Amino acid sequence: NRPAELTDDQIEFTQLTENTWAVDTNDPKKSVLEKGQSVFMIYQGKYNEETGNNLKKVFGSVTSNNANEVVVTWSEIKSDEKPMATDNGIYLDYVGATLTAAAFDKVIPGLGKWLVTLASWLFAISTMISWSYYGEKGIVYLIGQKGVLLYKIVFCILAVVGTLGWIKTDAELNMFANLGTGLCLIANLPIIWMFGHQAMKSYKDYIKRLNSGDFTLREDQ
Repeated sequence: NRPAELTDDQIEFTQLTENTWAVDTNDPKKSVLEKGQSVFMIYQGKYNEETGNNLKKVFGSVTSNNANEVVVTWSEIKSDEKPMATDNGIYLDYVGATLTAAAFDKVIPGLGKWLVTLASWLFAISTMISWSYYGEKGIVYLIGQKGVLLYKIVFCILAVVGTLGWIKTDAELNMFANLGTGLCLIANLPIIWMFGHQAMKSYKDYIKRLNSGDFTLREDQ
């Protein structure tokens, strides 16, 4: 278990409705957190059969108030019983690559940031190269070699646009990735409907010939 980023002994649970509770953390030691971070705390609630215990998480986001003091805005808790804080700890919610970096930092402090950054950068570059190649071959197939230059220009421009900072969270990035995947599916579904029977016909013919012994393995295989 990793230690909490800070401990708040003034955690309060205020009942809003019959089964809704608000979380309030008032300890000024929250100043060790930074604006924009995502945090969570563990509380005791109703027994959960899936986890086998009564421990649950409530998430919050670190913001600042009118006095420019760091505060945490917590999500509401749905519970028939009054929640109880377990260890009064507030933990940073590591997501994706930050979680991997934090794991490396537990062994060698400071290693995670540089190692994960380098690995992510190399992965991004290799992905861009491979997908640009796939797209280029698609352009050649559709309209010929004459469209390759325009495709490369558009691809490079979009690569720059994607790094301008208008995508700020992993959720937004995931949304655009899913949008791209969805567009690919929309383009491929009509093709599957139109030519799926031909593909299945060829597949069945191959299996038939394979079972009948038309294909023989080479002696050196």
